Amino acid sequence: MTAAINTKPPIGMLRFTPRPIDVESIPIGAVVRTPLGQLARVTGYRGRRRQHREYLVLRYLTPRNRAFAVVLLLPELVEVVDG
Repeated sequence: MTAAINTKPPIGMLRFTPRPIDVESIPIGAVVRTPLGQLARVTGYRGRRRQHREYLVLRYLTPRNRAFAVVLLLPELVEVVDG
């Protein structure tokens, strides 16, 4: 019987700031780096019902597949690359 060992490398460095960031500080059309290290473009902002936070609507520049081409992320979790 063999032991299962997790040999997968870490996907990316999760970089974030502990304080909330205003979503309007990141303009629409800016290119950002996601926590997984992929590049995405900001296409809009979206608020959630029952939560008092606003999220960035991001579209990956090179998506892995069409089902996951758009993602909602908190502005603290992204790093602005160009914008």
